[in-house]
Amino acid sequence: DNNGGAIYHYAGNVLRFDPQSYTDRKFFEAYIKTPWFTAETFMRVLNLPHYLRDYEAAQRENLHRLLQKFHRLVFWGEAEWETAVRAAVTLTPLDRYVCAPPPVDIDKRNIADLLKIMDKKDADTLVIVLINIYDNINVILNSRGYVENEDFADGRLLVPSKAGCRPWHEFAVLKDL
Repeated sequence: DNNGGAIYHYAGNVLRFDPQSYTDRKFFEAYIKTPWFTAETFMRVLNLPHYLRDYEAAQRENLHRLLQKFHRLVFWGEAEWETAVRAAVTLTPLDRYVCAPPPVDIDKRNIADLLKIMDKKDADTLVIVLINIYDNINVILNSRGYVENEDFADGRLLVPSKAGCRPWHEFAVLKDL
């Protein structure tokens, strides 16, 4: 800025920059002045829509392959996403969808029922977590000894983004830029 410089950090809607947004504009005004803004990075940002399409397609294919490896699936997620999941995956009589309780606030959930499901599951069961704060849940489950893609998986790719689901590990995508 005009007062000697500043660095802006912005993490909201990370993969959807809005040219009309004051915050997004300020982020890019600062970013282009940093040593991290290179021709290579600029080209990657320009290619972001194509990258995301390819990334999402690969992740969706991996998820469907993973779902086929397990005898029983337990989906734990948003109540409003159940219909989309049932449209994307044919549930067997052994599978079930458990609705997560409403959020305490935007970043917190009562996951006691998820932990009970995890503690009771056998090796032939995969728990698919369908919740926007999946990354937070992943950390909690890992700290309890559960392994992603062996005990549980991110199921957000089963829900269309128009239903309010963010289907990407945003940090993983941005790290690759």
